[in-house]
Amino acid sequence: MALGPWRRFFARIFDIWFFTLIICIPLLFFWAYYFPFSYTSLVPKSEILLSMCLLLAAFVADSVAYSVFGNTPGKALLGVKVRKPDGCKYLAEEYFVRNLSVWWSGLALGIPILNFVAMFIQYRRLKKQGSASYDLAKESEVLIEGSSSIKTAVFILGVIALAVSNSILTSI
Repeated sequence: MALGPWRRFFARIFDIWFFTLIICIPLLFFWAYYFPFSYTSLVPKSEILLSMCLLLAAFVADSVAYSVFGNTPGKALLGVKVRKPDGCKYLAEEYFVRNLSVWWSGLALGIPILNFVAMFIQYRRLKKQGSASYDLAKESEVLIEGSSSIKTAVFILGVIALAVSNSILTSI
């Protein structure tokens, strides 16, 4: 069964926040602690570049999680599955190539303003044609397996926890 754009959007955003928090934030703390001069001199001057790199790192982690567990946290909680046309899951490398397509055509590399334009274009495409350009590029099928009330509640609590964690880390 084909899936609408909003469930996919929220699952993707959850995964990006989750992997950024779990993987990327510790890397930034490591960098700031062990290389404070480079961190303090580069980060304030290149926030957009840093955000683009963090988004790419989150997609790497997303690909590994998909490969190991067969799905990512956000997609699993919202009942979204990404599979090959034959129903098999992608290898980590294949899924990462798909994520690169999402990074490029779905999120415009994370560049402010452009990413909203890219997301709007993909939204319109999903509404009209039922698939995003990165679905067609990797011949992906995005399916719904159903999401229980418990999974939805965990998803909502997860979003709240990720937002609070992000706010705390940003203030630090």
